[in-house]
Amino acid sequence: MKAELNDSQIVNAKEVLKFLTQRLPGFFSQIKEETSVSTFLVQHCLYPRLMLSPSDALYAINFLKMLVQLKVPKINVLNIFAQIMKGIIPTINCCTNNESENLGIFFMEWFQMIDRWTDQEVWNAECSTYSGFSQVIGIPDNIVTYEYYLKKIVEPIHTRFSQFLRVCFSNPKE
Repeated sequence: MKAELNDSQIVNAKEVLKFLTQRLPGFFSQIKEETSVSTFLVQHCLYPRLMLSPSDALYAINFLKMLVQLKVPKINVLNIFAQIMKGIIPTINCCTNNESENLGIFFMEWFQMIDRWTDQEVWNAECSTYSGFSQVIGIPDNIVTYEYYLKKIVEPIHTRFSQFLRVCFSNPKE
């Protein structure tokens, strides 16, 4: 019974992925205001979901990974990263123990995703031609270079995150 259920879940997951692969780009290509998409995704999709439970935190980051994997148009990954830095990281200061566990899971997976693309072969295969890595929102042909990604995206994210954590740890809650 358990094996049958697992098999049906695998079949269903493949069917859903096939459906999303076919339809998701069409849904997002109709968006006219690209600058607000990243903010909306972070505020209304990622953040509320990742705070619910550890499995929801994984679901939220896997949703972001899926958007990149499917190379969904009108999704600017770099802007989503900026929105995560501005909107999610500061919540570390005001969350419960359970929420902090969820944030930890989300950030661990997020940093693994970011660091995975520091391998130039992976970058070339997955990111170098995807408009989601455009330096300017709305100009899909302006994709950042591998070197730019390392120096201007990855390095500052790691630096700012560690600075934020240092401040958190130096000001313990009373």
